[in-house]
Amino acid sequence: MWSTSYSQGSKHGRPRSLPPHDELFLVLVRLRLGLLERDLAFRFGISTTTVSRLCITWISYLYQHLGHFSLWLTRQEVDEAMPPAFREKYPTTRVILDATEIKCQVPSSLTLQSASFSSYKSTNTFKGLIGISPDGTVTFASQLFLGSMSDRECVRQSGFLKLPFDEKDSVMADKGFLISDLLEEINVKLNIPPFLGQGTF
Repeated sequence: MWSTSYSQGSKHGRPRSLPPHDELFLVLVRLRLGLLERDLAFRFGISTTTVSRLCITWISYLYQHLGHFSLWLTRQEVDEAMPPAFREKYPTTRVILDATEIKCQVPSSLTLQSASFSSYKSTNTFKGLIGISPDGTVTFASQLFLGSMSDRECVRQSGFLKLPFDEKDSVMADKGFLISDLLEEINVKLNIPPFLGQGTF
């Protein structure tokens, strides 16, 4: 998986504190467990600055090499893994869609402050869309948008509507997703079950 240029990068830049496989392991631990950089620095015997640099470098590297792979499952794959209880009530569901917001630092620009301010979170955020299949597999992850953008606009700009849906598919979401007309244009139905009617996923 390692590219020659990356694995030998220490010859051209600063000396490596850790071998590449330990660097990757550190980043995966950070992503999976959310450990603080200071904690990881202590565990791996390096500085917090190095931990921060490794995370940025490796995440960018992984995105460049893996970001183009599609997560989208076929209708058959969704059906084969669909839980029986789900199949009984919502058999046409292809994906369950929700938005998630990540708090960010307040931008120095007043324009960006306004654009990134989320009225839902009452702070500055980035917003992204996440889609999962009925069995819980992540099948769609959008780019991040500024926190003030509506869920509807995120759907329009994310490429979600260009995914290869099948006829009679349905998308499950809460009542905040005012996208039934957008889905109708691609012959997909919006399904808002009663337990999502209060906006809680």
